[in-house]
Amino acid sequence: RAVVATIASAARARGVGPVAIAIPASDTVGYPARLFESSADLLLIMMYDQHWATSPPGAIAEPLWVRRTLAMRVAESGASRVVAALPLYGYQWRANAPTATISYDDARRLAAEAGVALDRDPATSTLHAMRAGPDGWELWVSDAVLIDALQREVASLGVRRVAYWRLGLEDPAIWR
Repeated sequence: RAVVATIASAARARGVGPVAIAIPASDTVGYPARLFESSADLLLIMMYDQHWATSPPGAIAEPLWVRRTLAMRVAESGASRVVAALPLYGYQWRANAPTATISYDDARRLAAEAGVALDRDPATSTLHAMRAGPDGWELWVSDAVLIDALQREVASLGVRRVAYWRLGLEDPAIWR
């Protein structure tokens, strides 16, 4: 809290604003919005890593999780103070190596090289592929269809600001 207040004060003294702080989506105990409301103008909610590099494989941010989690943050601070940061990347969980952050193009290439389908998981709206075997892997990745669904969830909560995380890894179709 003190660090954010000091940075915000220094930024405003130099005419820089608005001041935003990035906070985890679901950690309302460690990062309660009320701690930052007096110093930050906006709360950038990291609506990603529902499943993360060291967790079991799964969607990075599925629509139902985004709706429920963002609704908690909107209830804390109001939709006008929230920026929803959405994921443009994926993860490849590997059997014999650390999890890798991957792009949409990486996911397409990996699936093609392995001869497996990159299909949309109906429960999460996320693209998913798996390769079995001793060097097997499982990947989940965002694409334009998922991002569109996530943006609809965000808008349904009255949030009008969206940010994208990991530019350069995205499905080019999101820019259409």
